[in-house]
Amino acid sequence: MAWNALKKNGLFADDTELAQLMMTLSGTLILTRDAEGVHVQRLASLVSNNNLISALLRGGEVRVYQCDEKVKCLQPTLTSKTIDMSHGLESKVRDLILDMASHIKDNVEQSEAVKGLIESTQYPVMKMVSVQLAFMKDSTVIDTTRYSEAIAIDILFQYLNENLQLIKQAAGTLQYPEAIMKEFQSDLTQARQDLTQMEGTAHQRMSMAMQMIQETQTIEQMLVGEFSSELTQSLSWANQLR
Repeated sequence: MAWNALKKNGLFADDTELAQLMMTLSGTLILTRDAEGVHVQRLASLVSNNNLISALLRGGEVRVYQCDEKVKCLQPTLTSKTIDMSHGLESKVRDLILDMASHIKDNVEQSEAVKGLIESTQYPVMKMVSVQLAFMKDSTVIDTTRYSEAIAIDILFQYLNENLQLIKQAAGTLQYPEAIMKEFQSDLTQARQDLTQMEGTAHQRMSMAMQMIQETQTIEQMLVGEFSSELTQSLSWANQLR
């Protein structure tokens, strides 16, 4: 279940290592059929391993569900891996923000990975980058560090929330036993709680989000009438998205 959702998201579709980490965070349900009928296997979330979230965000040593193959991932196995810092979600977000800024500056369509980033967070990333780019005049000096951590954490929350929604949608089908569905839902709820405890309170994250949005709005007001036509077009599109 989780793997299918991840492979449909442009942010994770071409990054098997990160997708496997995300599946390890949430856990998953694997549905198979044979002559004897339908079988459901649950792989529990490993979020209780203290280093999982840290490794997901910034790299490190971690135990992860590794797929037997990349398409269906029906027989994943638990293995130890070292995740390079450059392959962590924070680093990926930073790189995609810079890529987004470069495409905005050149008036080029965004990549599927960037589109996946935009769709995976509640933050108005496209608008924030458009305004910052207009202010800095150079896509290579955009301050991505102040945004990347908050956006990466929000992506984790949104991913867990989407899995909870999938659970609700699948709960009414006979294919998924009620007991297993409840266990999976409990895993997702616990993962959200552990993420909150590790990265700070929900109030602190909301304050960070409001500060980011307010800063974007303030700079936008300062720059009224000074946007290039390309940046104005990008900002207009971003406003439609968010």
